Amino acid sequence: MKSTKEQYLLFPPDPEQVIAREMQRFAIHYSGRSKLEKLLSGEENPNSLYCCHGGCDPCNQSILECFAAIQQGLAQTTERL
Repeated sequence: MKSTKEQYLLFPPDPEQVIAREMQRFAIHYSGRSKLEKLLSGEENPNSLYCCHGGCDPCNQSILECFAAIQQGLAQTTERL
């Protein structure tokens, strides 16, 4: 039986799965997906987002953390290619 890491390299998750998993992990509602897609495509600069401590839902800080996790997850899926 292959180790978990070897299985992951054989069957990397789909980019949509990575995005959905991280959105769930950071409790980003589906409404925040458009902002994440803009960040991922480069339409929006991540440096323009900051937390205003106003209780926004979703918070820009959460979106930035989710964006970083998605980038890391996507980098792992493309490492084997």
